[in-house]
Amino acid sequence: MDAVRYRPGDALRWLETGAGAHRKSARDKGRAILKHTNGVTAVALKEGVFNAASAIAELSKGAYAELVRRQAESYEIILGENEFTMCRSAGPRSFRYEDVTAIALDRDKVTITAGQTTLTIKPYAYITTGRVKVPIGWDRNGMEVPYELIVEELAARCRVEIDQT
Repeated sequence: MDAVRYRPGDALRWLETGAGAHRKSARDKGRAILKHTNGVTAVALKEGVFNAASAIAELSKGAYAELVRRQAESYEIILGENEFTMCRSAGPRSFRYEDVTAIALDRDKVTITAGQTTLTIKPYAYITTGRVKVPIGWDRNGMEVPYELIVEELAARCRVEIDQT
């Protein structure tokens, strides 16, 4: 049986787009600073300082979005034949299906108990419209699937009931 790979879904593409937009905004604000070179007045100086501060803020937002995107890219859950592996920025950890004793689902937070270890799976991002908040789904071997699918598939492979609290 081939391994099944779960990665965060559309969040990666959105984070990349957001980081690019912040970088472009910082570049544009940086160019605006360079326009005031002749006859600097107090108003022009004030505007230049404001533009510089805005450019730095946009650049830091872009860097943060890039950092979050890289963390999301490194996050992966691989379901193998006899075990599953959680790959995070700290490194991969593997667990045998037969060692899993409980899977609890509390809203969108999944808690897996495997021996003495407790694992947590949470959504990387949410889509929010008004008061409705929906977790981003997964990319399962190249196909977009709902967030809850990984919980159901893990429970089936571990032969454990899902405890919904």
